[in-house]
Amino acid sequence: MKFLKEHIEHAWINMMNNYNVIMDGVTDLTARKEFVSSLQNVIELIFKQYMIDRNDHEVLVWSPDPKKKKTFLQTILFRKIETRRTEQIFFDNSTDINAYFIADPSRACVKSIGFDALIKKIGKMIRERNPKFTNSNLKLLKELRNNETHFYIDDSYLSFAEFKELRKLIKDVYDYIEIDAFLGFFGTPFKHDKDSLKFFDYSSFTANSFADLVKNSKTNQEILNELGDYKSTAPHGIAIDYCDPNDIYGISYHLYQLNQIDDAIDIRTKITQLELYRRLELMNKNNMIKICDDGYLNCDSNGHPNPQLTFVSKS
Repeated sequence: MKFLKEHIEHAWINMMNNYNVIMDGVTDLTARKEFVSSLQNVIELIFKQYMIDRNDHEVLVWSPDPKKKKTFLQTILFRKIETRRTEQIFFDNSTDINAYFIADPSRACVKSIGFDALIKKIGKMIRERNPKFTNSNLKLLKELRNNETHFYIDDSYLSFAEFKELRKLIKDVYDYIEIDAFLGFFGTPFKHDKDSLKFFDYSSFTANSFADLVKNSKTNQEILNELGDYKSTAPHGIAIDYCDPNDIYGISYHLYQLNQIDDAIDIRTKITQLELYRRLELMNKNNMIKICDDGYLNCDSNGHPNPQLTFVSKS
């Protein structure tokens, strides 16, 4: 039995969900950050499990027992003394690390191998089956993850070119672990099978930019179909209570309310309002939707325009 099996399964599904969200056109900064974070997390778990399976005791990092430190005299005389903690000695003597952790999971609550050292381990493992593999994309992942935890990042975080490199990394890892049926299956699972949540399809990718992903997204196209064509909807698209054209959140709220009461719009994908907002933001940025109001159709007592409605449509 693999000690981290259940943890890895949930982490892999989470990473694949974050990846699929981007592939289906949610390419904002939040989506890119969550994808990078989840990818590093699951790669760490997978290869720490491989180290456990191989009884590689370097999976844990220990500090010396402070009660067993060498004295100055012992140091200059090159005297060897036992500086390991009692727990480390017991761990180092174990011949089945999976059994060691399973017997008492609290034993895993110590420092494990850092990602820098793990990258070297991963590279050696993958090259056993793929001699052409290099550590460059692992280093890219580490750099992106480190940048994500810094004080400030902007919308340039995870470029499309970097996203493609991380796709290659997923493929290399996926090809390596599939041979062992590490995720519990081999090949292409049926769509109704839970294993389909873990399946990585590397081939289905033709986009050249994040904008392409937004424009070609199946879900976004369904939303556009619901909004209709600006020229064909009366008078200027689906009408909602007035919102400033720049208030995409307010617009998404009103559209979602229409969906909830099954009036005028039916978002068949059953996405949340937050996801609709994120998608509309990206679609607006890519000129896929048109937003306008009824302008001078209504005026207040002073003759100033007092719009009552906002219209949202496909551009």
